[in-house]
Amino acid sequence: MLFHLKVKPQTPDRVAATWLQGMEIACAGLSVLNQCERVSYNYLDMEDNYVRLAKLAVRRAVTGGEVDEGELEELRGALPESPRGVFVTLKKDGMLRGCIGTYHPSTDSLAGEILRNGSSAALDDPRFPSVSPDELEDISISVDVLSEPEECARDELNPNKYGILLEKGMRSGLLLPDLDGVESVDEQIDITKRKAGIPPGDENYTVKRFTVERHHGEKPVGK
Repeated sequence: MLFHLKVKPQTPDRVAATWLQGMEIACAGLSVLNQCERVSYNYLDMEDNYVRLAKLAVRRAVTGGEVDEGELEELRGALPESPRGVFVTLKKDGMLRGCIGTYHPSTDSLAGEILRNGSSAALDDPRFPSVSPDELEDISISVDVLSEPEECARDELNPNKYGILLEKGMRSGLLLPDLDGVESVDEQIDITKRKAGIPPGDENYTVKRFTVERHHGEKPVGK
């Protein structure tokens, strides 16, 4: 499932969600990507192969240029083979410029997910125009790798440690962990229910939790 996330550094009151392409979601408002700003657990400051691969994907998508196939294969081989859910986030001057993510992998490898979502974050986020080549020197990037969501009980949630996924039939809503203004499990569930379109009084849904590992680029995408 593919998510487009738009975040303004505000409070959770501003959440809105729109279903796109079946189970595709566009989220506006909510500091959900202060999610992409504040996910602090397993935070990796060093610019690593996850970030290098995402940068390659963005540069290739934006410029249409050829890539170094040797570098591409080197980076593919350096990452774990097993597929994972991934969010790729672009920021310009500290403001969100694009974010595409999947919590259920849509490709057969972690590298494939980063390449796909990196390209889509640059070109296909419906809330922003496509990134232009002259912006690349001003855009920073981060890669969030999600654990497989696991079904859990309400008392096993912790909004500072775990993101949550609520599912009811064909409806689902996701909220990353450690967000400004989300201090309790009740708040976390209420926000996610609104995103999923689950009525406030409806308690008949499945709760899953997941963790996030963040990889942060220290240099702009163009460097």
